[in-house]
Parts: sequence; C-alpha cells; structure tokens
Amino acid sequence: MNDPTSDKASSWMTQTLRLVPQLWFRLGLVRLWRLIPRRLRRRIVARVIPLPRRQGLRLPAPRAPVFMCGFLSSPLGLGWSARLNRALIARAGVPIRDFDIGHAFATGEKNTALPDAQGQATVVFNFNPGQFGYALNFLPANILADKYIIGYCVWELARIPDDWIAPLALVDELWVPTEFVRRAFLDAGVKLPIRVVPHIMRAPDGLAPDRARFNLPPDAFVATVVASLRSSLARKNPLKAVDAFRRAFPGDEDALLVLKLGDAHLEAQALAQVRAYIGDDPRIRLLLDTLDDDAMWTLLASSDAVVSLHRAEGFGLVPAQAMLAGRPVVATAWSGNLDFMTDDSACLIPAHQVPVDDPTELYVAPGLTWAEPDTDAAAAALRRLHDDPALRAAIGARAQAQITAYFAQAEAPVIEAIRQWAPAS
Repeated sequence: MNDPTSDKASSWMTQTLRLVPQLWFRLGLVRLWRLIPRRLRRRIVARVIPLPRRQGLRLPAPRAPVFMCGFLSSPLGLGWSARLNRALIARAGVPIRDFDIGHAFATGEKNTALPDAQGQATVVFNFNPGQFGYALNFLPANILADKYIIGYCVWELARIPDDWIAPLALVDELWVPTEFVRRAFLDAGVKLPIRVVPHIMRAPDGLAPDRARFNLPPDAFVATVVASLRSSLARKNPLKAVDAFRRAFPGDEDALLVLKLGDAHLEAQALAQVRAYIGDDPRIRLLLDTLDDDAMWTLLASSDAVVSLHRAEGFGLVPAQAMLAGRPVVATAWSGNLDFMTDDSACLIPAHQVPVDDPTELYVAPGLTWAEPDTDAAAAALRRLHDDPALRAAIGARAQAQITAYFAQAEAPVIEAIRQWAPAS
C-alpha cells in the first residue's frame, strides 16, 4: 500500500529542489555552501537527493526516438555541448525530443512544458554523473523507464571523482569528447562501453570580424580569453594570460587583451579577484555580457589570437571554435585539446605538472596533478603573433584545415552508428 504521507513528503522535496537554484545562485548562498567541507557536502547531497532506480525494461541497444536532456538554452560549455550533440543526432535523421533543464542550474531559459517520456527510446544525459540525482528531479518520472541511456560526460583531470561511480549505474553507455576523458573514466575502473564523440562543429556561414560590435579598436592586436567563472578560475587560469600579455607587451598601446568572463554575476568573489589583478590597466578589457552563439563566434573572428592557458580541459571548446574561425590559438600543451591541436596548427605552450589546487573545491583530487603553463613561452608566442601578421594568417589557415578534417573524420562513424537506431522501413 502506498503511504500518502511519504508521497506528500516526496512531492514537497521535489518542489523545494526546484527553488534551490534561485535561492542559492541568485542570492549568493553558494558561497556559504562552499564553506562546508566537500566530503560533508557530498554526504548531504546523497542523503537529500538519492539516486532513483531504473524502471521497466533496460533496452539492449539504442533506438529512436532520442530524448536529449541537458542545458539546451545555456551559454555554458555544457549548453554548447548539448546543442552540438543534438545537431549531430539531427543530421543522422533520428527524431529528437528536447528536455531542457538548464534553469535547474540557474542557467538557460525555463521550460515549463517538457514533453512526455513514455515509451521505448534512447535518452542522452548531457551532464555529468555528479549532477544525475539533482537533474532527474526536473525530468519526467518515466525518463528512466524502458530506455537505453547514454551519458555524455566531460571531465578535466586524469581520473574521474570516486563519487561518480555509483551514478554511472544508471547509464548503459558513455560518450566523451576526447581520448583524454576516455582514459579518465577507464583509469577509475569504469567498465561501460565508451565512445569518443568530439564536440563536432561548423563555423557559421559568412562568419566575419565585427570589432565595432564589441567596441574594439580596428587596428590594435587583440588577444581574447574566454572563460566561465563557474568552471573554476584556477582551472581556466585567465590570470596566467594576463601575466603573459603584460610580459609580451610591457608598454605597447596597440595590443589589447579581452577577458570574456561568463557567469560573473554568480561568482562575485572570482570576479573581484580578476578586477584586483588587472587593476586599471587600460589595455585589458573585461567583457561580462552574456553572448549568444552568433556573438561568441563573431568575437572570436574579431580577434587576432585566442588564448587558453588552462590548467586542464576535457575538450577545449573555445580553442576549437577559434581554429574553425581561422584564428591562431595560444594554448597549454596538455589535456583534451591535444586531440585536435598540434605544434603545426597552434602555439602550444609547454607546461609542467603541479598538484591540483582549486580554492573553490570544484576540483578536489588528492594525488592528481594538472598543468602549469610557461609564462615566458606564452609571452613569446603572443609577441611573435603580434609582430608577424603573415605568421598569424598561416597558423590560422592550418588550424582551420586541421580541425575541419578532424571533425569530418570523427563525424562519419558516429552518424552511421546513430542511423542504425531508427527501425528499418
């Protein structure tokens, strides 16, 4: 017999969870949450938001239609990832139903009318295992019933967190964007089938620079950094780019560094740290506006160089976009971006490994390391690109050709596999 008291408590808990993003993110309460030791936070989350069980049949193979679950309207990297995967499946001709839950994480537009998830289908979770329990509270109750479930997951370190292992029991197959991420799952002992599916993109038709759109001077050398402050200031490492820029251009007035920082309104402490670091340097500009996909592409096309002196990347979405736009990239020679970058197609910056140290505790990995790129080498690369327009053009052309070929080679087998999901007519 069903316990009506228990049902009411469950309903109340679900409704409470739906208010969490507004209360925690928009009121700045996330900072208080992060004061709690991370191990205790994990225990609280596991107790309050337990993982549901699979229901009904567990399909032996993918089949149409596809239920795409993710941050489909979000400007975050996970939003781009969901939209790119959706476009890939659409190109294979398989019907898709969208389950946009970005609002649950205070990003993207709220969708009040999710489609029904009844029937046999393939479900794609375009978010990480640590988010499964929370995200499922914003999806239909039957999203796990009679399905084949694929998790499209990204991680930036050499091994996934231990607390991801239990949620992975909900999925039948994993997709990851790079060999680097695949190894991170394998090295943690994950036995699921894993397919490498890059963030396959195409630059928009007619993409062209438009510096006036961003109030950028027409003749200056413009280097651009793009980072979401929600993705860890320590990992994205934009302050290293500031150091390299200042070392490369100690007094040049025709050089400009643009820091396009996302989610600054949610990460006031990180933004304050950046502002204090750059001071009143007129050659360093903060761009805090939320940009749609078109504007982001245009910003990259309006740059002379794109800089990613990251400590770790699962893929490297912005560097890949910059390459497609024909722009030279100055990037750390470590982690996921090495799947599609070579010394011939980018200015790869040597780095040494240091212990992972992230004050926000988004990345707590005892015994693991990440990269510390060489500031002098990055400064020298920026100076060469500044001084030699022909070199910029040559590297940009090679970058565009290489990544276009890389995506074409990666796309064909995935498209063919997805087409097999549709029943024979």
